Amino acid sequence: RDRYEAFGTLSGKKEFDKKWVENPGWILANMSHAAYFDRETIANRLEDFGIEVKYYQDEDGGEAFLAIDKGKAFLSFRGTDLSNFDDLLIDAKFFQKKYKGAYIHKGFLEAIESLWNDGKIEEDLKNLGNRKIYATGHSLGGAMAVIASMNFEFEKVVTFGEPRIGTNLCSPLWNQTEHIRFVNGNDLVTNIPPESPAYIHYGKEFSIPVIDDYEPDDSFLDHSIINYADRINRMNTRFILDRKEPN
Repeated sequence: RDRYEAFGTLSGKKEFDKKWVENPGWILANMSHAAYFDRETIANRLEDFGIEVKYYQDEDGGEAFLAIDKGKAFLSFRGTDLSNFDDLLIDAKFFQKKYKGAYIHKGFLEAIESLWNDGKIEEDLKNLGNRKIYATGHSLGGAMAVIASMNFEFEKVVTFGEPRIGTNLCSPLWNQTEHIRFVNGNDLVTNIPPESPAYIHYGKEFSIPVIDDYEPDDSFLDHSIINYADRINRMNTRFILDRKEPN
C-alpha cells in the first residue's frame, strides 16, 4: 500500500532531509505525486517533514501547491485528472498561442494562466527570500511547471512524463532556469503532441531504464507517477542538486 502513497514510508524531518541529499529526484517525483491529492492530505503529509504548505486553485480546476522548507521550496503543479473532463478538454487543444516569444500549446498555457495571473503564486515565491525554489509536476503539471519558469527564475524545473509544449522556448525571453525532464520507459504522453516543427521537446532528458517489475511495453503504466517514483527510487539523481548552466 505504501507504494501508492506520496513519500511512502518516509517519516520525519531527518529522513526527508537525508533522502533529499541522497535522491532528490525521488523527492520531486513525490511532490508531483502529492499534487493529485486534496489540500488537507497534502498539508498533513508534509507537516510530518516540518514543511509549510500554501495551496492554489482556480475556478477551472487548476491546482498547485508550494511546499516551504528551510533553505528550499517546491512548487508542484497537479497533472491531468483522467476523471475530470475539463482536464481532457485542455489536453485536446493542440492549437498554439504566442507567449513571450514562444509558441505554446493553447490548453497547457490556459491551464497555468488562470492560476498564475491572480498574482498569489508569484507573490509567495518572491517572499521566500534566498531559498532555492524547484518547480515540478507530472504530465500536464510538468508542462505547467515549464511555462511557469517563463515568468519566474527557479533553481531548476524537474518534470515527469511531460508532453511536448511547443516551440521557440529558447527564445531571447527564455530565462536562466535549467530544465530536467524524466521519461519513464515507453511513456506515451511524452510523445504527444506528435513531434513536428511546432512541437519539440526541450530540456535535458533523462530516460529511466525499463525494469521488468510490471507488464513491459505498457505506456499507460509507464506514465503513472507512482511508477516514476518507484523507479527513480532505484536511481542516483544527486546531479539535480548540482548547479549547471541552463539549457
